[in-house]
Amino acid sequence: MQKIYKLSTLLLSLLLVSCNGGTTSAPTSEPTTSGPQLPEAETNINSSINYQIFVRTFADSNGDGIGDLNGIVQKLEYLENLGVEQLWLMPIHPSSSYHKYDVEDYYAIDKAYGTMEDFENLIVEANKHGISIIMDLVLNHSSNRNNWFIHASA
Repeated sequence: MQKIYKLSTLLLSLLLVSCNGGTTSAPTSEPTTSGPQLPEAETNINSSINYQIFVRTFADSNGDGIGDLNGIVQKLEYLENLGVEQLWLMPIHPSSSYHKYDVEDYYAIDKAYGTMEDFENLIVEANKHGISIIMDLVLNHSSNRNNWFIHASA
């Protein structure tokens, strides 16, 4: 019975949100950030030159045989010379698969690819080359090890 109540509440909430007439309210305060201020994308995906990267195989900066975020940083001049304006990164989150499409934690970077600081550095350095970063956010591919999955099946 409790599951039916929760589901009904969720559906009612979605219905009410969708009936707002297309208007949205502005936030009442500025969002807070704990890390460095990162640049916002200034280009349009539909009219720019995009380059998709499978991080694992693109560029290895530390010689362990696995591509990583710092390897991409090392190749930014090359990518800029190609005319690339946006990099589309395949999933970089922790995952038990090589392709990273079964995400375990959407708030972390897979250790084989680097750290959150490495990711933030990639964004800053890419911006210096006029390149934006797009992340492949695969919400419908959550791992059975992801907290969302675990809580939903409890």
